[in-house]
Amino acid sequence: MPVIKVWFHPESPYARRVLCFLDWTGISATRIQVALENREHLEKTYLDITPFGRVPAIVDNGFALSESLAILRYLVARDGLFEWYPEDLQRRAVADQWLEYVSQHGAPPFIELAWNLNMAARYGLKPRVGAAEAAAKKIKRELPVLEARLTQCSFLSGEGRPGLADVALYPFAALAVEAQIDLPRVAPHLAAWMIRMADLPVPAITT
Repeated sequence: MPVIKVWFHPESPYARRVLCFLDWTGISATRIQVALENREHLEKTYLDITPFGRVPAIVDNGFALSESLAILRYLVARDGLFEWYPEDLQRRAVADQWLEYVSQHGAPPFIELAWNLNMAARYGLKPRVGAAEAAAKKIKRELPVLEARLTQCSFLSGEGRPGLADVALYPFAALAVEAQIDLPRVAPHLAAWMIRMADLPVPAITT
């Protein structure tokens, strides 16, 4: 099977969703870093791959795809990795419920806080006025939801093992320090989940 090419930026949690999944599943991929700071994502060669001009994007034997969640679902189906995203209708519906929640509500406040409190300055940019305060309100609303779920289950998937919702949240929650969130204090179950995710085994790659 041809090796996938994946375009990423190391500080993009969206791209890190795909990179983490590749690592945890042992899928071989050629990784190509896109210098967002140099506007490489707006060059024609990259826009020919993805019209959105964002990372991540992949090319699999000539087939181009972007948007992190679409890529994750594609990789599951491509390699039959249904332990990450069940085929059963009702189990998949629960998986989709949490995947949608993470995408729309659980993950965004982490990057919004991290960007406006720390990351923007690294790129010589100014945070948006009031953005950090708005993100702080969002995270205060969403952390109890994540805590409640992780009090009941070891993983968001509810399957006793991580699923795509866990993959989707992990790179965002990993921004907690930059977002100035003390996870062990304000969300201890989420902090424990972070450790479980970080400890996931990475398959040995054989050649």
